[in-house]
Amino acid sequence: MVQLAAKFGIGNGVGNWQYDEEVGLLEFHFPDGKICETPLETIGSWFEPRNEFLWSWGNEYISEYQTAVARKAQEFGEQRGFRPLTSKLVWLSLDDAWHLAKVAASVSKSKGVYAAPVSETLQMFFAITDPKWRPEH
Repeated sequence: MVQLAAKFGIGNGVGNWQYDEEVGLLEFHFPDGKICETPLETIGSWFEPRNEFLWSWGNEYISEYQTAVARKAQEFGEQRGFRPLTSKLVWLSLDDAWHLAKVAASVSKSKGVYAAPVSETLQMFFAITDPKWRPEH
């Protein structure tokens, strides 16, 4: 993740994020006008009031094409009998949710993980799979 912050500014607290579901991109917009984009891969979400992590493959509101990274983690968990990777809903701390997201990223050979604050109580975990600067016009 340190390399993502150094090279692309992801996770450095500057700018904002958004996703374009139609084209399947997670985008990071910076004050200087630069945009870094990566294919949209949702790992899961963490909901603070109940300390619950919901894998993207278990969330009916997330498109199937966005769940490949999470599905690889699920397969990895099935092969090893590790229930936190195979149960669609897991009750755990935010630190443990980060750990699961990092396992998913590692298993899928992603470059890193980004936790996007959706509200004060909800965070979405996205895999950074192939970050690139959007060409300037």
